[in-house]
Amino acid sequence: MKKWILVFALILLIVFLCACGGKTEPAGTASNTSSAAQASNSAASSKNRDYEIDQVFFRTFQGTDGEHFQGSFRVTNTGKTPLFLSAAFWELKDSSGKTITTSSQQPGTFASPTVIDVGETSWYFINALVERMTDGSGDIADAVPIYQRPPRLNEGIDFKRFQVSDLTLQEKDGRIAAFGTVENNNDLSSPALIYVNLFDKDGHLVGQLVDEFMSIGAGDKLSFTAEVDTRKNSGELALELSDIASFDAVAFYSTNK
Repeated sequence: MKKWILVFALILLIVFLCACGGKTEPAGTASNTSSAAQASNSAASSKNRDYEIDQVFFRTFQGTDGEHFQGSFRVTNTGKTPLFLSAAFWELKDSSGKTITTSSQQPGTFASPTVIDVGETSWYFINALVERMTDGSGDIADAVPIYQRPPRLNEGIDFKRFQVSDLTLQEKDGRIAAFGTVENNNDLSSPALIYVNLFDKDGHLVGQLVDEFMSIGAGDKLSFTAEVDTRKNSGELALELSDIASFDAVAFYSTNK
């Protein structure tokens, strides 16, 4: 009887040791699994992000004040909530792929408008002197837009849209100017920013014209003239009317609630 008890105890011990051995994992297995999960989550997050970027465009040209860099791209809100668009920058590279920008020299740019509702689009545009954007170590051969912070939900911003009509383009004193009418179809008086987007035949944004009003009364209509945005370091766009295949306008105002 004692013999059978000893045999039974030995069997239990063997089973216990086997079970413990089955739970032992090779070194690194847990971290590898975790990394794979994180990579999967990261890919899913990137795939399911709430915005899309397209129509990336850049060029350089010689102005009377030096060489210019001009860049633009479109952002579309593909999510389910309004998006706030933060500042964006450009990583500039030479023909060998070397980055030729420095953080102290590279100016940023904001979208117009800076808040977009579900399904809406906005454009980033910059026109800056090359000497303000590079360290001078090479010519610009490639340009990639990057965000300071990705587009994000910001419930603390109130934004309004205004209706634009009768939009036309003309030459004015050797520069391109847009003329039109803006209507405040909101319930309250409000400031308004008007951006007229100029596109080439490929749909790239190659210029923006700007006008603004300190206040438009509720229900009021005002005529506007939007010209080159001289706040972007230089008013030179190196464009003629024949370069513009299409154009549109957006009028908006956004502020913290």
